[in-house]
Amino acid sequence: MIGLVFNEQLSSASITSVDLAASKLLLMTTKVLISTTDTNYDELTKHYTAMKSIQVIPSQTEFQNCGYLTDIYSASCQFQGPTEFLTLSPKYSNLDQEVLSILADNQNSYATTTNNNFYEISHFSVERDNLIPYLNLQNFSLEEFITEELQCLPITFVKSDII
Repeated sequence: MIGLVFNEQLSSASITSVDLAASKLLLMTTKVLISTTDTNYDELTKHYTAMKSIQVIPSQTEFQNCGYLTDIYSASCQFQGPTEFLTLSPKYSNLDQEVLSILADNQNSYATTTNNNFYEISHFSVERDNLIPYLNLQNFSLEEFITEELQCLPITFVKSDII
């Protein structure tokens, strides 16, 4: 399983959140990928040079303005065949580690509370060749991708475990 930190057009001030998200994912995965634009690529690559289990990858230009799906596509391009991802957005980097542990044990799942869905905290398998036709439909909703295309199921957590 590969960890994927969603890139949210990071600033220098938010690198701490990315570090925390990557560290939490590393406890559950063998490798963590961080997809980034050309603007942040050099800075993040330099920041993670000493950490061999964290890899900064450039956003793929074919689907560069697709929100979180750009990051998923860029990560899937790094592998042949289906790849299992555990994802986390830096804005939820303070979540309880148990949330990731439970998701890691449940393929095709995402975090939810009684009031909110957190599609940015999910576990699924995807293959680049199967992702391209979906992206060509130009539906870049992470919610629809997670719930309809991948048919992931929600796992409910206490709000204080996520936020």
